[in-house]
Amino acid sequence: MSESIAPRTSLYGRRASDPKWARLRTDVPSVLRRGAWYRVLAVTPRQVRLTVNTAPVLMGRDQVELRLEPPRRWTVLLKPARLARVPQSFHDGYLVCPSCRNRVSLPQRAALTLRCPRCNVLSEVGWDEHYLGESRGVEVPQKD
Repeated sequence: MSESIAPRTSLYGRRASDPKWARLRTDVPSVLRRGAWYRVLAVTPRQVRLTVNTAPVLMGRDQVELRLEPPRRWTVLLKPARLARVPQSFHDGYLVCPSCRNRVSLPQRAALTLRCPRCNVLSEVGWDEHYLGESRGVEVPQKD
């Protein structure tokens, strides 16, 4: 018996308490880019439907982190374990813009904020976040 993935709705549409954003929580093979946040279309107890490049994608609910608010900080990925779709210049790590999902190289010095060269949005950097677990042996740049 298949589980319905229809959005949970009220008389006026989606509830304010429904998750609106998701990103990978576990390091699994996926079409989702590590560190990038995606819009949530629907949620069931076992699955989440996301928008990825304008197409719907189903993910296991246990594979994604859900949140109500849009991301506000750069995600820091240090020494990514899966490098199949990661350019060589990012193998030591990279940052993911919370606004447009653009990836940039790690800065030489840890900055509290960073302006995205693609969308020009200035955002705080989540150095303390420990996305996908540990830092994999990379030392975080020291703040000035």
